[in-house]
Amino acid sequence: MTIVLVLALFAALGCAYWLVVRPWLRARPRCASLWARIDAVEAALWARSRTILWARLYTVAGAALAAYDVAMPALASLGGTSWETLLPERYRALAPFISFALVVTGQLFERLRRVTSAPVDTGPR
Repeated sequence: MTIVLVLALFAALGCAYWLVVRPWLRARPRCASLWARIDAVEAALWARSRTILWARLYTVAGAALAAYDVAMPALASLGGTSWETLLPERYRALAPFISFALVVTGQLFERLRRVTSAPVDTGPR
């Protein structure tokens, strides 16, 4: 349960930054050089496509689930520490498959978005 609260806190902080702090900072003339560099990084990361960004975040979520629910039990057994899984008991055996499916479908979403970036031909049939 603790991990869910931490993730909710990160989500709330991210939303607060995106909806309040970022527009406020963008309106400041002293930050113009900083935003020029940030815009260049943003353009390199997702080429101004929100759907590609969401596909990449979806992929990262699958990889994070794999790292936490698949790799953590092995690391915990080596160190002798306890760990709290993200998945319910009945789905723990499926954790590798769920993680793999998230990563693969995230990559598929990104690839399909890149393929369909051109406008649809509306010429005569």
